[in-house]
Amino acid sequence: MQNRFAAYAPVVFWVGVVVLIFGVILTVGGGRGPIPTPYMLVGGAALVVLSGLLNITASRRLMGQRSVRYGSNALVMTLAFLAILGLINFVGTRRTWRQDFTANQQFSLSLQTIRILEGLKQPVKATAFYTQDIPTQEAQDRLKEYALHSAQFTYEFVNPNEHPETAIKLGATRAGGIVFESGGKKQEATAVTESDFTGAILKVTSDKPRVVVFLTGHKERDLNGFGDDGYSTMRASLEKDNYSVSTQSLLISNTIPLSATVVVLAGPQSALSDSESQTLSNYLDQGGHLLVMADILQPAPIPDLLAKWGVKFDNDYVVDPASYIQGTTPLAPAVAQYSFSSITQQMSGLISVFPLVRSIKTVENAPTNPSPQEIAQSSPNSWGETNLDLQTQARFDDGKDFAGPLDLMMTVEATAPISATAADASSARKTRLVLVGTSELVSNVTLQRIRGAANLDLFLNAVNWLAEEESLISIRPVAPDQRLVVMTEDQRRLVFLLTVILVPGLVLVTGFSVWWRRR
Repeated sequence: MQNRFAAYAPVVFWVGVVVLIFGVILTVGGGRGPIPTPYMLVGGAALVVLSGLLNITASRRLMGQRSVRYGSNALVMTLAFLAILGLINFVGTRRTWRQDFTANQQFSLSLQTIRILEGLKQPVKATAFYTQDIPTQEAQDRLKEYALHSAQFTYEFVNPNEHPETAIKLGATRAGGIVFESGGKKQEATAVTESDFTGAILKVTSDKPRVVVFLTGHKERDLNGFGDDGYSTMRASLEKDNYSVSTQSLLISNTIPLSATVVVLAGPQSALSDSESQTLSNYLDQGGHLLVMADILQPAPIPDLLAKWGVKFDNDYVVDPASYIQGTTPLAPAVAQYSFSSITQQMSGLISVFPLVRSIKTVENAPTNPSPQEIAQSSPNSWGETNLDLQTQARFDDGKDFAGPLDLMMTVEATAPISATAADASSARKTRLVLVGTSELVSNVTLQRIRGAANLDLFLNAVNWLAEEESLISIRPVAPDQRLVVMTEDQRRLVFLLTVILVPGLVLVTGFSVWWRRR
């Protein structure tokens, strides 16, 4: 009887294989067949086993062959690998685990962006206008990352050639652009960087303008300057954070516009007039927000006004031989530890560099209302050099110079006006000041030469604190690394010899010697 059924074994085997293949295809593709896929998988396997039982003699003979034994082992290992792969995919569809293994986490969103997304109070939609000939992978990955951090954020891709009415409605100007919209506001991002996306979200969700006014008239830093002394890099960063940047001379207009969120005095090279100082005094008395950056070898700006709020710039420059980074000098103190503050709470482990900086102190008999707080200090081995001749060798003179640690950056927060009583404090506006002992902190040359420093983050965090935008205080997106291999002529020659001559030559010699022995 066994011989009678043996003739049907091949047919049963191939039917089982076909059923198994269809079962696997439907399982992977998520489709449905006339029979539930688990039944197809089990049934197909059962038919394959049955075909072997129908012809036991041939099965034993086949299993006795060496090639079949090895093939069976390979088949079992392949099936085990497929089972593990299927299990991983099954778990992956039900659990989310994301990990960025790049050195600088360039595929992860910055903490600042995550906080902005988590704090969205209204829906934001991004519409990406991509034609078929433009790669979409980078944009898809970044938009998906944004959507994972907020249920308020959605996105879609639209082909502007197929749906030109959508592009016209949203004001898209180019293929490859992405339009962000929320509450009737629209903003197009022409690049797929995190800075562009986050900046666009800030612009469409902001309910009030934020203006940073830089004072001019005393040879302050040039906001539009692209040279070493210019502030063009810093200005671009402010605008990416949704700040409007403007300039004003208090000599021409003795009022600060009501739209000014923050006023900045960056490195004046001459003293402000009495009328200008009075204008700033009135501004602070009404709860203004002022950032003052003073350079060495220049007169301390608005000394009487700052003393009124309990602080002053010393007439010195800080020398710190114990804390400076390679490529700089002791005249550029490096700060790695900061005082606890909203400005620096996310900057642990980051280094800021203060080139050619003067120290800051609290004044004696200061009023009790202001609350000065140091933000960054030099090391205990530093000192404030009062001999301002930079051509001579700096050395510490006890009783003349200021011993470290010294304050390089300081904040002041007070109820406005200073004369406000405790009963009025709850309803009075808060005056905020930030003092920095150098305007070189965010100059173009500093930001370009000291790549690893967090100077720009520190400055932008200070502006956000002054603007009472603590939710935006964080670390900005990391720029992609440009990893270049720089070699000398001797090193290039060595690489050429190893890779083009030596290694291929060894392979040829080894191959020839093996052939010669087996000849």
